[in-house]
Amino acid sequence: VYLQRFDADFSRLSAEDFIALLVGPLRALQVVTGEDFAFGHARRGNTEMLRAELCARGVDYVAVAPQRHREAPVSSTRIRAALRD
Repeated sequence: VYLQRFDADFSRLSAEDFIALLVGPLRALQVVTGEDFAFGHARRGNTEMLRAELCARGVDYVAVAPQRHREAPVSSTRIRAALRD
């Protein structure tokens, strides 16, 4: 697990540079996101782009369908709150 703080510098990272981070310094073997994942400055990257770029580099990619717990959608906001609690 790699924790990246979302700050001003990271928010300006292009979609291409985000992918380069995954396959370069992080040496990801598999990346898992939600089906509606968007990334990079101004959310220019999407799951189709990520799948294509990662697969071209031999990295496995999985997009997970939305999940529910106790009738509410599971989100990163809910997960962070549960971890804080």
